[in-house]
Amino acid sequence: ILDILKNEAKALRGLSVFGIKNEDIIKYLRLQVHPGEETYALDIRNSAINWINDIETDHKYSAWPFSVQELLRPAFPGSIRPIRRNFFNLVILVDPAQDYAADYVKLAELFYRHNVPLRIGFVFVVNSDENRETNEDVGAALWCAFNYIADESDSTHAFASLISMYNKLNGGVLTVEIVKSVLKYEFPHVEVESVLGSNSEYNRKLKVNGHTD
Repeated sequence: ILDILKNEAKALRGLSVFGIKNEDIIKYLRLQVHPGEETYALDIRNSAINWINDIETDHKYSAWPFSVQELLRPAFPGSIRPIRRNFFNLVILVDPAQDYAADYVKLAELFYRHNVPLRIGFVFVVNSDENRETNEDVGAALWCAFNYIADESDSTHAFASLISMYNKLNGGVLTVEIVKSVLKYEFPHVEVESVLGSNSEYNRKLKVNGHTD
């Protein structure tokens, strides 16, 4: 037990190096994780992953060293050395319609805001059934809105909009109306139906990509 506690303490100290407060760490330690009986492997090259940052190309990491030799230098126990390489990846699989989704979005925001050297990506587990209506399916609506914003601006903007959507929750779950309101606020001149409608380009892409639950 002491060995486990020591290892956990090292990991917590490693996060504190990036300025993450103890109360934030404790909060996210309470996240409910339900490990499955089976083990899965995810190819990080898969197009289903919506990356919100790129350690190697984003300007916010430009001051970090690029050389892999940095891995050989001493580091604080439990910490991840800030190197401008996509060595470490965090991929979050989330169903936008579930109540736990907000916690995982905020966890990703915490890591991103504190410049933890992780390339962060989301896989949105949504229904790609051709018979479903995007205007009624919050998962499909979020997927379409996220990809529209990423195309019109960039993935960082799309992630910021995702955070805004979940910040509007008041103990409930995400709704299509919240997705629409944030989309309209970010892009006042956009015709929402052209993004979320059943005949929209993004709705067709969702059906082709087949990110089903």
